[in-house]
Amino acid sequence: MADSTFAWCELYDEIKALIKRGALRAEADMSLDAVLPGADPENFRKAIDRLVDEGVLLRASDDRVVVTQPRARSRRGASFQEDYLDQGRSPTIRRISLAMIPVDDAPELVRQIFHRHSMLVRHYHVQSVDGVPHALADSFVPYDIVSSQWQEIKSGSYDLFAVLATAGHPVTRKEETLYVDTPTLQERIDLGIETMPSVSVVRLDCALYSGQHPVEVCLLCDRADLYEFNYVVTL
Repeated sequence: MADSTFAWCELYDEIKALIKRGALRAEADMSLDAVLPGADPENFRKAIDRLVDEGVLLRASDDRVVVTQPRARSRRGASFQEDYLDQGRSPTIRRISLAMIPVDDAPELVRQIFHRHSMLVRHYHVQSVDGVPHALADSFVPYDIVSSQWQEIKSGSYDLFAVLATAGHPVTRKEETLYVDTPTLQERIDLGIETMPSVSVVRLDCALYSGQHPVEVCLLCDRADLYEFNYVVTL
């Protein structure tokens, strides 16, 4: 290997290729002797540090680095829980805040869509897959269409698609705007990536409808390094 300032980049490419083709899996021994015996230790450290910074590797302790879990493949056509339970993964939700708010206090997109309603249920929460935070979800639902399920919603253990169906408003259509962005400091903290400055996020502004009537607006902030989005479009 050439002795240069950027020699570590070659090791970075080699390690990433090993991970991509499955030669290095989650919990694999990531020591120099196990991964690339004979490589320069300093360049190996730099390559590992960059992969940790990108979220490809996870520093489990001061002296232990492991491969992070596989990407979560979102089909975009189901609820968060249903999507990953069907894939054999373990989706969980951690509430940050839950409240009823006047529609005038909601973000502009939410106000535009729900201008005919007065009060909204706002549920801001962390979505995790297999115990790892993957996304922040800021969900807004008109209170008048889920008032009969309010106690279930307050419990925190609910599937919104099921709640809406029970209330007589099954989700039939979804509109999404997707864009890559830089997370705020608070979003980094809530996602557990405050020490990973190079990790960006994918924002999805989602509007869900039952027939012609909007039933939820969800502003998602997803870790770009952990998600894969799968869309099926009928032409």
